[in-house]
Formats: sequence, structure tokens, C-alpha cells
Amino acid sequence: MFVIVLYLITMRIRLLVDLGSALARRGRVEQAESVYALAVRLWPDSAGALMVALNQGACSLRRGKPEEAIAQLEAVLEKAQRVRLGVKYIAASHYNLALALWRTDRTARAVRELETVMDIWPLSPYAKRAEATLARMREEGAGNHHA
Repeated sequence: MFVIVLYLITMRIRLLVDLGSALARRGRVEQAESVYALAVRLWPDSAGALMVALNQGACSLRRGKPEEAIAQLEAVLEKAQRVRLGVKYIAASHYNLALALWRTDRTARAVRELETVMDIWPLSPYAKRAEATLARMREEGAGNHHA
């Protein structure tokens, strides 16, 4: 029982991030944001705080606020240079940043971010999505920027 309690205490932020992500994928963005707000109040470590911020940026993107998402995701990537953050979260940050940039007509920079995803974790689900997004960008051309 002690080990279970210790696990829940030490993994509380990651568990809440996973819960929030599941809610966001189901379109329950407001509930996901509430879960992320709770995670922030539970004194996350530096990496945990960045994971929460990444997911908050993704929620901003889902709510149709790409400029807000850009600011959040750029802050995550800037802080990730000083904090040990897993490649999964760095790839997710670059991918979501690319989508936000594309939605704000910054196509060239969006392409660079998608290429970064494929460079840092080539076999990941994010790299596959980045490849598909690049292909869609090429098909749609510069006239339509919705991902």
C-alpha cells in the first residue's frame, strides 16, 4: 500500500496530464483545462510544469486561439532547453506549435517546426502526423491554413 501511495504522490502531475489529455481528445476541453489547473496547484516539478503548459497550449489551439497557443508553446520550448523534458513532449510541443503557426499564416515557420518533429523523433506518432500535415499543406497550398 505504501508503494502505491508513493507512486500516486510522485506521479500525480503525469497522471493528471494524461487525464486532461484524454478529456481534450474527447472534446471536453473545459474539463481538461480544469484538470491542468489542478495539476498546477499541486506543486509540479519543472518538467511536470512544462508538461502541463504544453497541454494548456494544445487546449488553446483546440479552442481556436492559435496566438495564445503559440505564446504558450514557444515558452515551453524555451524553458525545455534548461529543464530535462522527454522527447515525446518536445516533439508534441513542436507539432502543436506548427499547427498554430499554420493557422496564423506563418507557413514557412510551420514547415520548419514539422521538419523539426521528424528530425528529433523520426518514428514517433508525432513524426507521422507531421508528415501527413506537410503533405496536406502542399495539397491545399498557401490559400487554406486549417489543420
